[in-house]
Amino acid sequence: LWAEKTDSRVRGLAIANGRLYVSTIDGVVRCFAQAKGNGRILNGSTTTTDLSAEAAKLAETILAATHADQGYCLVVGGGDGRLATSLAERSRLIVEVIDEDAKKIASGRQFLLGRKLHGGRVNLVQGTTQQLPYPPYNFNLVVDFNSFAGTQKAKASELVRVTRPIGGALVFGGQVKEPRKELQAMIQSKELETVSASGLLVLRRGKIPG
Repeated sequence: LWAEKTDSRVRGLAIANGRLYVSTIDGVVRCFAQAKGNGRILNGSTTTTDLSAEAAKLAETILAATHADQGYCLVVGGGDGRLATSLAERSRLIVEVIDEDAKKIASGRQFLLGRKLHGGRVNLVQGTTQQLPYPPYNFNLVVDFNSFAGTQKAKASELVRVTRPIGGALVFGGQVKEPRKELQAMIQSKELETVSASGLLVLRRGKIPG
């Protein structure tokens, strides 16, 4: 009897008051009625989806220094989602971001929705960075984003705990000229190896002692 293109895959249908409501994966809800009416947009708010050149350049530098391309990545801090988006769009990584700032997380989720990444390739969660809510050896790449601003909120031992052995990489900002004291013993035991990289401090995890 009737057909209409939605330009996006349909997820749900609902009928009410003589109208058909169609939800699609692009986040738009379309309303179809039998006769022409006074259609109006109830929520026309726009979402900023532009990436900063700084975030894109940092992502490219991290990926080039660590050779990370697939697997799981954790960004500690960076709740606005810009760095996570840049990493996801330039690799096959699935990126998890944890940040203590609830407002940053909310803003970052809106940004990711605009780029159709939230909940798929990129996930933003609010939580403490002192005790990360992840199992050990979980991430191929761990980025301490707060260290790029010269702050050290996360425990270094926690960052190492969630980094995958035999190839996993841990990245600090260039302002951290020397590894933290917590990591010195791991470097001496060869569990962590310092990798030279322009503007970054990269520690690659090797075998676990014993």
